[in-house]
Amino acid sequence: MGKVAQEQAVKEGLSATNELNGQQLICIAPLWPAANETWVLWEIRRKLFYIASDIDLADPAAWKYQTLNIRTFDLDQQVVISHEEATGSNFYLTRHMVSRVLFNCIVLGQRIDLPSHSSTNAVAGP
Repeated sequence: MGKVAQEQAVKEGLSATNELNGQQLICIAPLWPAANETWVLWEIRRKLFYIASDIDLADPAAWKYQTLNIRTFDLDQQVVISHEEATGSNFYLTRHMVSRVLFNCIVLGQRIDLPSHSSTNAVAGP
């Protein structure tokens, strides 16, 4: 999943490194098997990646044959108190939803320190 988040950041033209130390610190929420979806928090850039698919997300080999549905949410621009502020739009997340996602990513998830995009292997963080 870390590689997928890294590739998505590059696709969107986002600088993938932390200026201070060249690292990409992300937190990946546990896969929710009932919906086959997960979230990735890119804390340094204040972005959330929502990843869902009809294929088994737990099997990276299957990703070769199907595309993953990835949506990016900017925590500074796309968070509202309630959906009433943006009626009919799925461009925004509510603060309640973001708090649940952050809990799943930070507390229940896995913290990963990806090397700069010149290297290809992810190293699990503390």
